[in-house]
Amino acid sequence: MVQTVAARSAFLPAPTVLVWLIAVSSAAALMLEIVAGRLVAPFIGMSLHSWTAIIAVVLAGLSLGALLGGRLADGPLARGRDRLVLALGLAAVFTLLTPVLLRRTASLTAGGLDPTLEVLVLATAMLLVPSVFAGIVSPLATRLALAQTAAEDVGRMLGRIFAAGAAGSIVGTLLAGFVLIGFLGSLWSVILIAGLYALAALSALPGRGRWRALALLAAGGGAVYGVGLTLDAWRSPCNAESAYSCIRIEDRQALGAGPSRVLVIDHLVHGINVRDHPDHFVMGYIELVDLLARHRFDGVPERAFFVGGGAYTLPRAWLAAGGEAVVAELDPLVTTTAIERLWLEPAAGLVIHHQDARVALAAQQGDARPFDLIFGDAFQDVTVPPHLVTVEFAELVRDRLHPDGFYVINVIDHALEPRFAAAVARTLAAVFPEVAIWRERADLARSGRVNHVITASERPLDLSAAEGAPPYNRQWHPIRLDLDAPILTDDHSPVERLLAAGR
Repeated sequence: MVQTVAARSAFLPAPTVLVWLIAVSSAAALMLEIVAGRLVAPFIGMSLHSWTAIIAVVLAGLSLGALLGGRLADGPLARGRDRLVLALGLAAVFTLLTPVLLRRTASLTAGGLDPTLEVLVLATAMLLVPSVFAGIVSPLATRLALAQTAAEDVGRMLGRIFAAGAAGSIVGTLLAGFVLIGFLGSLWSVILIAGLYALAALSALPGRGRWRALALLAAGGGAVYGVGLTLDAWRSPCNAESAYSCIRIEDRQALGAGPSRVLVIDHLVHGINVRDHPDHFVMGYIELVDLLARHRFDGVPERAFFVGGGAYTLPRAWLAAGGEAVVAELDPLVTTTAIERLWLEPAAGLVIHHQDARVALAAQQGDARPFDLIFGDAFQDVTVPPHLVTVEFAELVRDRLHPDGFYVINVIDHALEPRFAAAVARTLAAVFPEVAIWRERADLARSGRVNHVITASERPLDLSAAEGAPPYNRQWHPIRLDLDAPILTDDHSPVERLLAAGR
């Protein structure tokens, strides 16, 4: 005998509840996708490759889950309800496992895989299984909802289901990107997402069944928490976390200079400041830029523009020597950290714009004096904003420079075949008549990733070598790169491919 709609309703979640479950699972899946980008950043950075891998793995999991969910939806409706609850519960548990799996997988892959393959492995280990369980939800919930819907209302119900899935994805994306990471941080965001899945699972059951499911979920969560403790997965690697950055501060003793602090953004050391000696440069490329500037201007630049603030090492040093600095730093938390932890003192000669550097530099016109020096230091290893290395940006830099000034940019690339550094140099050479690439002498024999300091100007720097001060006694020389590299434009700036080519 065919069950009536009323009979079915006695043991099934109401259609409205099922539509809500689809919306919640869609939102949670997209929230986890966005949060995953922040989770992996302290281990491998954030780049186009990392986002591509994360999105592809989540979509693969959702697709596979939809196929499995379609098969599981056939059969008795009560069994379909139980499978729906199980899928949501397992999605909660495996979502909670993502930081644990990340720590374990990262410890196994560190330094042993090609970076592009490494990010695929990490994304798969973290995200495939929870995405599969999230994908199972929609077919199961749809079958149960349609079983309680009169034939003449099936179209409207399908419309509600599809709209709920899309709306949930939109809301989840916006919440993760604009709210959760900035206010809760990545780890607490993961816990919240797991909680949403658990709440959805409980809401699909009648009263008595909820207590049994709650006990199972609590046991699963406790087991995951215990495993995570053994891998230190519940301790954030960040001292502070924003929508842009995972920030960590480490205390050090600078050689011969006393207390210092290291700024780590995501996975890369981004600056080292010495408390009592602003002009003591622990990082070699910073010392080189200071040497080049003092050689050209017989002292610090009167007015400099910084593409990226980081630890504010050079602005801090040059402000102390009487210079002026305009800094474009996208992340306000980086600036706050520099003031509170890295001994940056706001001064009349310091102007900070918390916006994209290209936008900020374009706004420097009208009555503003041109800059003696523009320093590009916004790159984090493989994380390179493509629009800050193009011909169009180089033309903007040239237009904002004093005729006797120069542009200097720090590029981290492979020592043996730095194709990205070569592309940046060739791009600058299309705009500036004088371009040079500097490398520290100690890096010439290395095979890993090293700093390439590239200068561009209207006239030569008239410097064939540079030598730093004690205690490091570093030496730098211009090098020649005979590598096939493209000129980068706003239309075509394949920085990830060029950075990967030299590995």
